[in-house]
Amino acid sequence: MFWNLNYTLVLMTRPLTRQIENLANWFSWIVYILVAIFVVKGAVSIAFSKGDPEAVYKGKKEILIAIIGGALVETFWVIVNHFKTKIQ
Repeated sequence: MFWNLNYTLVLMTRPLTRQIENLANWFSWIVYILVAIFVVKGAVSIAFSKGDPEAVYKGKKEILIAIIGGALVETFWVIVNHFKTKIQ
């Protein structure tokens, strides 16, 4: 009786891929919530700046950092899904 090594490796790595996928999913949801909070915070800062250039600059910076953070999480999610399909 011969063992199919490829099938054995898939069975061994399947729980690990699910764990990584679950971790990435939780992480992405937490970051999406933080992105939304910081975008709203930046928008409120701009709205209540009363023409103060420093407050407008801070609000724009908060929004930009939130968008960059969201883009990084999306990149992380794409990488995880790419390797998940390669392992399966």
